[in-house]
Amino acid sequence: MSLKAITQYYNEVDKLIFYVGSDKESIIKNEFRKLINVYCEKRHLICIPEINFKSKLGNLIVPDGTLINAWRLNVGYWQKKDTDDKLEDEIVKKINKGYPTTNTLFEDSQTAILYQDGIEILHGNIRKPDELNKILNKFVDKELIADLTKAIEEMPEDAEVYFDRAEIYYDFQEYEEAISDYSKTIELNINCTEAYNNRGNAYAYLKNYDESIADYTKAIELIPNKALYYYNRGYTNNEQENYKQAIVDFTKAIKLDKTFADAYNNRAYSYSSLGKEDKAIAEYSKAIELNQDDEIYYANRGRCYYCIQKYHKAIADFTKAIELNSKYVKAYNDRGYSYNALKKYKEAVVDLTRAIEIDPNFSLAYDNRGISYSYLKNYEEAIKDFNKAIEIENNYANAYFNRGFAYYLQNMYKEAIKNFNKAFELDPDFTLARS
Repeated sequence: MSLKAITQYYNEVDKLIFYVGSDKESIIKNEFRKLINVYCEKRHLICIPEINFKSKLGNLIVPDGTLINAWRLNVGYWQKKDTDDKLEDEIVKKINKGYPTTNTLFEDSQTAILYQDGIEILHGNIRKPDELNKILNKFVDKELIADLTKAIEEMPEDAEVYFDRAEIYYDFQEYEEAISDYSKTIELNINCTEAYNNRGNAYAYLKNYDESIADYTKAIELIPNKALYYYNRGYTNNEQENYKQAIVDFTKAIKLDKTFADAYNNRAYSYSSLGKEDKAIAEYSKAIELNQDDEIYYANRGRCYYCIQKYHKAIADFTKAIELNSKYVKAYNDRGYSYNALKKYKEAVVDLTRAIEIDPNFSLAYDNRGISYSYLKNYEEAIKDFNKAIEIENNYANAYFNRGFAYYLQNMYKEAIKNFNKAFELDPDFTLARS
């Protein structure tokens, strides 16, 4: 839910900037407050705009937002700045004016910096959903860890308190700590299925898949009619490339809940990984029928259409994904790659350039744009892109091969052979580089 809210936030901000022609603080700050309140809701907090109060220095200050709990206590502060300002300098100014740093989030629509207990504890890119999600969870949950730890000291045999703290650690992406608390929960309540399931999720994030599968299996043994547990086990089987077993799990999840769109989506991935693209497309279509607002479903179906060379259908799906999420970098890349397949190289360059604007470290987009430039005979730009892809990802065999091909087309055979050999060195199965 939170990551969906972040995507919605991006879309609303982009829409405002497009129509108003400005990203000034006064134009877009309300959208960030709405996002904070999505996170506040699950913790029974609310972010109230522009409450004034006296600082410890005795002067009046007005944060852009104040987090207030059910006891009407201030537990956090949010301050927004314009992108024209240097955020670090503005933070120093605010602190010097007496703004609190007990739990304060400073941001400028590009960067978020969280202070807790007087020190900077997190610094992240707002345009990276995982980073923003982690910062916002840490912001709204600041007091809870301390409160739950105190509760554990007072009630060391209470499984529920350990479970609640595990949930907070999980939101913080502190998976080792979450696993420890889920394990204590299970020790105190051996039949707590949610603890097994959620510990399985934490193990999966740490790529400890065997432990993850074991936990999901135990949860299923305890409650065999819970679709989510089969889904989670299926997802982990996909991660282990156990696609046939994953299909069994997703099928069971769907049998228990015929509206489980994500189960259709992930069963589609299993079929696609087994080379059964037609079945995968049917599954993605069912997921879309159930939820027409998920950009990932359209993009995934688009990749299947690409694999069976139905490029126009692929482009239509990538276009829909972009309509739903204007910052969906992979959809721009994949649509650009599809344009390459149709020999529409200028259109490809536009999409791949957009992907790079969103993520300047997206090596695949540089490689694909380099291919477009090669076909447009703009070899200078092509080689620049292949160089950049290799700079970002030094072991990128495709980029070496494609750079070699660009040199070959310019009759620079020594440089071409050097790059082809490097591609083969990095990937012995890279047959094009051998021929």
